[in-house]
Amino acid sequence: MLGCMVEESNLGITAAASLGAATRNITRADLDATFNMTERPFKGGIYVEDTKKLVLPDVPGFGFIGFDNE
Repeated sequence: MLGCMVEESNLGITAAASLGAATRNITRADLDATFNMTERPFKGGIYVEDTKKLVLPDVPGFGFIGFDNE
């Protein structure tokens, strides 16, 4: 099982979700900090679809495309 903390960044959650998607023996994930995230320090990474699905980016490097303050 994967989990995250409230302080997790969108890039950290993207890394955890990528590991879960690539590993067959990880069958549960509690990555709910994504749904309460008010700040996204990084551009890119995971995003929420239909308010219930986490969607992984389709670009390399966890979808990192820059910092939010750029």
